[in-house]
Amino acid sequence: MSTRMRAVMRQWPTGVAVVTTRSATGPHGVTISSLLSVSLEPPTLLVSLSRRSRTHQLIMENRSFTANLLATGQSTLAAHFAGERPVGESEFTGVGWSPSPRSGNAVLAGALAAMDCTVTGTVPAADHTLFLGSVEEVHHLRATGEPLVYAGRAYHRLAGP
Repeated sequence: MSTRMRAVMRQWPTGVAVVTTRSATGPHGVTISSLLSVSLEPPTLLVSLSRRSRTHQLIMENRSFTANLLATGQSTLAAHFAGERPVGESEFTGVGWSPSPRSGNAVLAGALAAMDCTVTGTVPAADHTLFLGSVEEVHHLRATGEPLVYAGRAYHRLAGP
């Protein structure tokens, strides 16, 4: 069943984001496609992360994350944060970023926007955790741009009308 579901879900397009948090050794991040706006009042996001992810463990400890919404042209960055690295190797080497003034989490250069969130709830879901985050600050980094979209094992751009 999971093989068939995976094949079907590959056909479903999603936006791409990098969720960041921090540790004593520096920033950490992971590429996700499971992000949604739960509420505008109060502003709340939901992200889904594998429990095996180092970023998952750090968010559990820090109780905060920043969702960086990637733009068309940032597929290399998305692939970079989706890759596995040896423990101790920073995924931020060679990546443009700055610390958020509020949380200290990484805000990625060139992203469409970034939203600092405080974790207000967690829900176990199979081998993942759903993190509910209260949006504390929004960094609208680009006045124009298109979101990076993922479907069919490839990155895409939205087709205009």
